[in-house]
Amino acid sequence: MEFKIKGMHCESCVELISMELEDMGFKNFNIDLKTELLTIDDTQKVDIEKVEQALKNAGDYEIVI
Repeated sequence: MEFKIKGMHCESCVELISMELEDMGFKNFNIDLKTELLTIDDTQKVDIEKVEQALKNAGDYEIVI
């Protein structure tokens, strides 16, 4: 599952979001700063509300719909 993330500017942003996602229990994901895409392995059950909460916890980031 892919999400376009608004608000990422540098590798620190990626690290903050990664830490929050890991704290929320996500294991297999990739964040591409250049394309601003968060990709979560489809074999995991993806709760979009948990992803949104992780982005809020990390800073001023949000999913672009």
